[in-house]
Amino acid sequence: MHDALETDSIDPVHRQGWSVLVRGTLHHVDPDTADFRTRFDPEPWMEAERDAWLVIEPFSITGRQLHPAEQEWPFHPTAYL
Repeated sequence: MHDALETDSIDPVHRQGWSVLVRGTLHHVDPDTADFRTRFDPEPWMEAERDAWLVIEPFSITGRQLHPAEQEWPFHPTAYL
């Protein structure tokens, strides 16, 4: 079975953003064997309990950077003819 993880972000100050999609196989990891509890923050950022540690073995990583649209010329071209 294949799974996917997508993460997106925007920078409103610079009017840009990005989107990354990782596709792969998801594996459960024993956090004590992998030493995850000391290498990574064990506290979830949501209020839910963390009951599983997962790792995705990727076979495809794609992404794109988002840029603001080109500014249009404020005057109609025929205004000077």
